[in-house]
Amino acid sequence: MNKGAKLLTVSIIISTLITSLIVFPFPASAQNDLGIAKFNQSISDEFVPGQVIVGLKQLDTSFEANAKTIGGKVIDENNVLRSLLIQVPNNAEDAFIKAIVKNPNVKFAEKNYITKALSSDPFWNDQWNMRIIDADDAWGISPINQNIVVAVIDTGVQWNHPDLAANIWNNDDACGDGIDNDSNGYTDDCRGWDFIGNENDPMDESGHGTHVAGTIGAITDNGVGVAGLAQQMIMPIRVLGPNGGPDWVVADGITYAADNGADVINLSLGCYCPSLTLTESAINYAYSNNVLVVAAAGNDNTNFPHFPSGFQNAMAVAATDKNDKKASYSNFGSAIEIAAPGGDNRGGHFSKTYVLSTYLPNNYAYAIGTSMATPHVSGLAAKFWQGNAQNTRNYLFGLASDIWSAGDDTATGLGLPQVPP
Repeated sequence: MNKGAKLLTVSIIISTLITSLIVFPFPASAQNDLGIAKFNQSISDEFVPGQVIVGLKQLDTSFEANAKTIGGKVIDENNVLRSLLIQVPNNAEDAFIKAIVKNPNVKFAEKNYITKALSSDPFWNDQWNMRIIDADDAWGISPINQNIVVAVIDTGVQWNHPDLAANIWNNDDACGDGIDNDSNGYTDDCRGWDFIGNENDPMDESGHGTHVAGTIGAITDNGVGVAGLAQQMIMPIRVLGPNGGPDWVVADGITYAADNGADVINLSLGCYCPSLTLTESAINYAYSNNVLVVAAAGNDNTNFPHFPSGFQNAMAVAATDKNDKKASYSNFGSAIEIAAPGGDNRGGHFSKTYVLSTYLPNNYAYAIGTSMATPHVSGLAAKFWQGNAQNTRNYLFGLASDIWSAGDDTATGLGLPQVPP
């Protein structure tokens, strides 16, 4: 798969936020009406005011003083990616960037752009999406590797959900002793990290990440709720708040996952940002450490370059409907590598056309979007892990069947993966 041509036009594209439509089929307590929550999105180049990301060719202890002379203050650093987060006066971002790039040690400098969410079990009969890819066959197959970890980098995960709790990753660090026992720089990160709140509880507050996690790792044959694909561990990482998450934070989440044992990273998020260089560097770092990065293609039925799914080392996933057709909203173009069920709002009642998964609080909901398609691929990657990222990526391509044009097409890539018999 070659994404190079698509990356050439990124400078003319403005950012967007990916939309997932959530419908709650099971009203809580006295609520009688269907509740509807939308991850609304607009096209913009939204960024964090007064913040600039600077990537260095080499780490340099004198750089902070250099930044200060032109009005900047280093407020965070990522030594793995040789990058600094610099505070500048509001409305001075462009002037600071123009000045700082004159330093010969600067690899890139850009605004801190914001990425947003794309959006024998009782409900098995409602999970048409699982039947389309023969997921019930997967449940009869033992994972090739029992210790695969999937990082859900999103709005967090309700890690104590009754259909997820047993499949939540646990770190060696204790939860509440106030000591960084594993010396990874994150105190008490026993089940992941919240990079929005900078604390050790990656609890979901909006439901998007919990819905994604259920498709990957909801417990099977437990008599509760829905069934997930992977039967593997979920590492919850919160990088998105109510208004999305900055490039700096998303990149931190990716490097955390790669450094703490994740084998697969699910990114059901994105934008049409002018640049996400730090996130691309983080994805390249993860991939170089044999972590497979799977990313949602976007929900605007456009071929505008979308990121991070447009990056070379991210596996871009389009969405299909219940009839194995490209979903009406799913983005298309040369970046698309593979497709998976994401649901659609055409063709019948939402219970027959949307994707059902775990939701808040201790609940379940139907949703549509490439956000919902992507965890199917992440789950299959974890289930059939082939020892490293590239081999697993190629294996998933081998599972794909044409559903659009013959061969590799711009709507669904190599097609829809089917679980081997």
